[in-house]
Amino acid sequence: MSNEESEQTLIPKDADEQWRKVVHGEIEPVEDNEEHVDAAVIRDYLILRDEAIAVQSVPETDPLNEISKEDARIIYLNAKQEINLRGKNTWVE
Repeated sequence: MSNEESEQTLIPKDADEQWRKVVHGEIEPVEDNEEHVDAAVIRDYLILRDEAIAVQSVPETDPLNEISKEDARIIYLNAKQEINLRGKNTWVE
């Protein structure tokens, strides 16, 4: 029996939980763990599928992407003013 044949791969008790965490991106997949690799492949597929659906649902000319410089300037100034007002308010108990 060679060393390669005698080596054991231990499957953790929480394999299902780890698989779920890899699919959800909560933990990084371990390259030596076949279940982690499979979960990472499924995660990548789901992300690419959702991106493709999102791209298809957006019209080529989105009116929200078209704004004049003057409109953008007004929005910026209003946001800046609001940030300054909120920054001056302090909570005192």
